[in-house]
Amino acid sequence: MRLGLSLPSAALYRQRGQPPAPETAGLLARMSVPPSPARRTQIDTLVKTLLAAGLWTKLDALYLTAAHDAQAARLNLVPWTGTVTNLLPNGEMIGATTGAPGTMPTGWASVFMVGGITRQVVGVGTVNGMRYIDVRFSGTPASASGIGIPLSSTNACPGVVGSRMTVSLYLALIGGSLDGTTLTRVNYTEYNASNAVVAADYNVIPAQSITLTSALTRVSGTRVLTGATAAFVVPALEIGHGTGAIDLTLRIAAPQLVRMDVPGNFIPTSGVPASQVQTLARFDLSAVNSPVFSVDRGYSGNGTSSYLDTNADPSVDFSKATLSSASYGGWAGLNLTSGFSLGDTNNRVSINPRTSGDQINVRINSPSGLTSTAGTAPTAVGLTVANRPSENLREGWKNGVLVVSDTQAPSSLPVDLALLRAGATCSANQVSAAFAGSSLTAAQHLALYSALRTYLMAVGAAS
Repeated sequence: MRLGLSLPSAALYRQRGQPPAPETAGLLARMSVPPSPARRTQIDTLVKTLLAAGLWTKLDALYLTAAHDAQAARLNLVPWTGTVTNLLPNGEMIGATTGAPGTMPTGWASVFMVGGITRQVVGVGTVNGMRYIDVRFSGTPASASGIGIPLSSTNACPGVVGSRMTVSLYLALIGGSLDGTTLTRVNYTEYNASNAVVAADYNVIPAQSITLTSALTRVSGTRVLTGATAAFVVPALEIGHGTGAIDLTLRIAAPQLVRMDVPGNFIPTSGVPASQVQTLARFDLSAVNSPVFSVDRGYSGNGTSSYLDTNADPSVDFSKATLSSASYGGWAGLNLTSGFSLGDTNNRVSINPRTSGDQINVRINSPSGLTSTAGTAPTAVGLTVANRPSENLREGWKNGVLVVSDTQAPSSLPVDLALLRAGATCSANQVSAAFAGSSLTAAQHLALYSALRTYLMAVGAAS
């Protein structure tokens, strides 16, 4: 049986003599609520159509927000393959030795504790192929505070302002209890080149996301670095406490810090950062300020503050969309005369499917807008695409048809990307599908429009 398929769905495919594409099976396995057999067939038909047309390999992201479930609507259909680097130099925790107090891993900054607390490294070893350390904290704290366990030194992990950093580690409570503690969370501290603190986030992995049990469980959290002069970032595990007695033993394994929106597979490090090529599910959408999801229609904005964040920095994360070859598109579900389907905060990319003059207006790798002739976009509904087929040429497409083009050099790539927002302006429209990738040929524009329309018609989001 293929991963992610229920028995009825597998039987349906056998009856038709056509198994689902591996890309479809991988997507279905990530859905919290399984779709109906008919919906699975519709998704698989779309995926296979895009594969056959040579479109799938041109995409960095594809969203079918007109879905059966809100979680499924936020999934990026296209897996990402690239190099992942664990920036923590000592994820294997080499150098840790047992004793009273024992020795923490080489290169980790000193553990912070208030008076009255004793630290002991009570175990080191390997479980499930992962090295671990067991650390006991006990005593009566002199004041209410927190125990801080930095996972590196202050200048070991480079940080870039505006970049997404994700920290992950496995945790277990293997001795004692949580009595006397108030929280367990993971924090980030950003340092400048002189090792001075410039920003901090005390809820990168918030307490509500960590449930300590005797079983090793992986937790992770992502933060966009904000310190204007940040040069380094240090993740740290914190155990908050009051003034009552505490006695607990934590097992820590496989700590990792990566510059991306997901934790990735653990990469062992034992002195220096290390890298691997990995294929991962990335760039799933995050709902910001409660955009409204409608089954089989998509997400709608409120026109003031709600949108969907792709969690991508196209200038770093995308391999298909480049400065001189890119396409971005969104399928609008409502016939409004204002509102963006897609865009970035610096207005390097934007899709306005219909202006008050019945025109499309798009940007692609430039703050300069490209507007079609009045009357060429009598409706906002459908697929509007910004395309850059070469360095100095840019185009605007509507429902698979070229409606405007000119010559204009690109300036820079976007550093973020959202649906239902461009610049500081949020849209009240509805987005039923969206994509980003390399430039498309005329035949591919039409093929993509036709494939999306077939799917959206099947679920009732298009006519």
